[in-house]
Amino acid sequence: ISPDVKPDYSNGTVDINWMLESKNNDQVEFSLGYGQTGVIGKIALKFTNFSMYNLFHKSDNYRAFIPQGDGQTFSISGQTNGTYYKALSLSFTDPWLGGRRPNSFSISGYISEQNNAYYVWQNATMYYRSMGIAMGLGKRLQWPDPYFTFYGELGYQRYGLKGWDSFILSNGNANTLSLKLVVQRSSVDAPFFSRSGSEFTVS
Repeated sequence: ISPDVKPDYSNGTVDINWMLESKNNDQVEFSLGYGQTGVIGKIALKFTNFSMYNLFHKSDNYRAFIPQGDGQTFSISGQTNGTYYKALSLSFTDPWLGGRRPNSFSISGYISEQNNAYYVWQNATMYYRSMGIAMGLGKRLQWPDPYFTFYGELGYQRYGLKGWDSFILSNGNANTLSLKLVVQRSSVDAPFFSRSGSEFTVS
């Protein structure tokens, strides 16, 4: 351990810079499940120390071709049963928007389709498709106390159906626009196995 000590004599404080290397905590998921559409396979990748900035600015902050260093989270997942069901989702979260204050920014999207082409060589004559995107901003509040946070999310979903009799709408498109607002106060000492504090949420 070799700290870089830099006294600031103008205001009587000391800056101590520690040379740290973040621990790799990325995740890979493979799973199989059984549901209404039969056996479903899923593969997902989650990068927990992602850097969108370093993605466009080549530097030494790469690990296995993945830009690292800004504490952002990027995940991508896909699932299918091989024939008539498939889905893809993406999400990105920046816990320090702009890098100066703990204001979080998140964006996510998905697309999925289910049809009646039960074999690869068939052409679908019926389908149910959906897609959606959501964007959210979170902010730590100073009033009534620093334990309060506010989060707002705007979401859009679009549904397309053709000959699909499982819903009120069998043919055509439908759109949903939603707004989510959340006020939360959390003073727990740890997110898992908390020993003190409380948590309240109004949404």
